[in-house]
Amino acid sequence: MEGLRNKWRWMVTLAWLVAAASVIASVWIGFQFGTYQAVELNSQFQNETVTKLNMAVIMGCVVQSAASVLLGVMFTVLNDIYMNSVDIYLQNQMAIRNKT
Repeated sequence: MEGLRNKWRWMVTLAWLVAAASVIASVWIGFQFGTYQAVELNSQFQNETVTKLNMAVIMGCVVQSAASVLLGVMFTVLNDIYMNSVDIYLQNQMAIRNKT
């Protein structure tokens, strides 16, 4: 019955692999599109190019990374609940067999 207990372990591994790929992609997108250049006037009233943070892209990357990590956590918790349910089921089956 060990196969029944570990039935969904591959799904947890896949969820964590997807989460890791999503975090890596979010970091890459944040570095690529997280800044922009704008022209502003300096103290001598001359045009000057400055680099600013693109907060919308950075916050989108942070939210995407957090959501992907939470997906991995969700699959891990659901798998633990499933494994504990199988353990309880097997214990009950053994108790029924030993009682008769």
